[in-house]
Amino acid sequence: MAFLKKSLDLGIIIGENSYNFLSFDEYAEHFLLPFSPRFCNIDFAISSLSSIEVKNVVVFVKRDKDIVLNYLVKGWPGVKFYVFDYLDIVEKFSSFLKDYSTEHSLEGIIILKGNYPIWFDMRILKEELEQNPNLAIKTKYNAKSYYSGLVVEKNIFIKKYESFFLDETSLDVDIMEKIIKEFDIRSIDARGYIMPFKSLKEYYNTHIDMIDDYLMLDLYNAYVPVNGGLSFSSSSTFARGSHIINSIVGENVDIHGRVENSIIFSNVRIDKHAVIKNSLVLPGSHIGHNALIVNSIIDEFSGDSSVPTIEPHAIIGSEKTAKVNKDFPEILDFGVTLIGKDARIPSGMKIGGNCFVDSFIPYQSLKLVKVLKDGETLFFK
Repeated sequence: MAFLKKSLDLGIIIGENSYNFLSFDEYAEHFLLPFSPRFCNIDFAISSLSSIEVKNVVVFVKRDKDIVLNYLVKGWPGVKFYVFDYLDIVEKFSSFLKDYSTEHSLEGIIILKGNYPIWFDMRILKEELEQNPNLAIKTKYNAKSYYSGLVVEKNIFIKKYESFFLDETSLDVDIMEKIIKEFDIRSIDARGYIMPFKSLKEYYNTHIDMIDDYLMLDLYNAYVPVNGGLSFSSSSTFARGSHIINSIVGENVDIHGRVENSIIFSNVRIDKHAVIKNSLVLPGSHIGHNALIVNSIIDEFSGDSSVPTIEPHAIIGSEKTAKVNKDFPEILDFGVTLIGKDARIPSGMKIGGNCFVDSFIPYQSLKLVKVLKDGETLFFK
């Protein structure tokens, strides 16, 4: 049974350009950036749409549309996805929208941002959605209201989408706010969860703070379930002798070492006598024995992790950092080191605080560097 009397079965998820997250900027508009132990940012937007039975979702990306589509199809088998990039939008999307409107008698469209977590239950807005063909949805975070969603008539969307989406810089501005202002659209508050982090520091702090707030997040999850991501075949295991203190651990994690005040994302292995403290370890990483990781973010590893990706006796991060990063002083200035995607850190390498190791650096190049002092960067050449 349809949730609404009128036809409102097309959601559109857009991003917002960010260039201050270093290795995280590899992702298209941060849609697939991991958030909390087992989700990606876009899972929250799709869950919001699913709460009112929206089964058709368009996603606009700048690049890597096949990677985004592959994730969505595997993680959300009950939803039909259409992913378009800027090369598609003039011909393919215009044709798609015309055909879709005819086939589905489309009246309205729901627009959400997917580059950071936006999660709310639209079921409580049923009466408002029935009565108002155009409606702006706000959610509060730290006493400030953010536009979480926008419901607009098809004709308004058709009138505006080309002027926004054909300009590759358009997603740097608040599209929703512009439409709301131009058409004087009514706003309403919705209860939910929004985490509009705008920097690497905010991303890190959000996750560290999450350790104390996780029970609250569980209450949100019971109220508005967030699904998505791949199904894991095994739960996490904590070996005899391991220690997990004040931390959050995802699924399919195998821990033999010590984890303190950290978040370990799904599909991570931590070997014996390895120590992780005040850090985020993203999916696919394998921490070797006797490795020490302090005040750091270890980005995703997509290759073979049957052997350690952070090799034994490597030291990453520092309890006290003397210098900000000399190449990225406005990004890495808060004492945290970032190891980029698919970077395999050699055994015994020492990396200080506020350091950045670029993504995809060849292992043989990294082996030539024994020490990276506070505030230094290794670039992929």
